[in-house]
Amino acid sequence: MKTPLKLSSWFYRVVTTPLGIAAVIIFAFFIIVILPQMARQLAAISGVDISPDTSFIYTARDLYAMAEAYGPEGRDYYIYSRFTFDLIWLAAYLFFQAATITYLVRFLPEKSPWRLRLEHSTPAESREGSSQPASPTFPSASGGTCA
Repeated sequence: MKTPLKLSSWFYRVVTTPLGIAAVIIFAFFIIVILPQMARQLAAISGVDISPDTSFIYTARDLYAMAEAYGPEGRDYYIYSRFTFDLIWLAAYLFFQAATITYLVRFLPEKSPWRLRLEHSTPAESREGSSQPASPTFPSASGGTCA
């Protein structure tokens, strides 16, 4: 249980306003530019403008129909893009989520059960006090805190 707490404490110290803004800009760039471009490339290669990625509900029959419509070249491109682009998208989305959540947690009341409680109230104080990172605590089911 210490590893998630150390990771959370690290994010709390590292995420600043400029880093939070960078995360939002990168995420927005992916949503506005990169994702539509990837969809256009798939449509250009396969000749079909359908994808399971943009469908909320589909059956196995629908997937087989999409794969058939893509043709061999479209299927190869789709699989290749899942093993390349999807990994980059995952990193960008994880960066956005971690930075945004960490940044927004600072606006929660100090006693909120949704917020880790650090020994020091701000990241700057945490770094000034010692060379060791602040030791987070979190509420336990019994109402006390765990370190």
